Amino acid sequence: MRCLCSHSPITAQAISEATSPGTAVLRLSASDTDELGSPNSEVRYALEGNVAALALLRIDAWSSTINTRVRLDLELLAVFELCMVAQDGRDPPCAATCRLSVCVEDANDNEPRFERAVYCSHLPEHATPGFDVLIVQIFQGHSYDVMCVDITQGALNFESVTMLP
Repeated sequence: MRCLCSHSPITAQAISEATSPGTAVLRLSASDTDELGSPNSEVRYALEGNVAALALLRIDAWSSTINTRVRLDLELLAVFELCMVAQDGRDPPCAATCRLSVCVEDANDNEPRFERAVYCSHLPEHATPGFDVLIVQIFQGHSYDVMCVDITQGALNFESVTMLP
């Protein structure tokens, strides 16, 4: 038996947080050189790994289609690895494995939250253009947006800069 993805020991897959539970996200396959149609050539698939990762994905033992069990959440688990096992029908069975690395993609599912409920700032009477009046941090689940309020050409100017934690 040989794994079709044996040239690449790690198969990477990106899955969006917005993916609904039950969605098919990947299908890998393996082949067996035993006589076609014999019980020895029947290939069954399984996933192995840590309990947290196994709770997120499931595999159909006959088709090798991998589906999401639940909606993924980047803030809980951004990257995880599982091992896909393909096993033939021999006794004892022969098996091949491939590592599956999954990256959860952000779906912007978090409402922004200000760092504080109230902001207060003092503006000097003779402040010049470019003077920072106020700097505000806004948290969005896994990153901060920083809002700078300054004076440009005599008017207030709002500039947003995204910063990762």
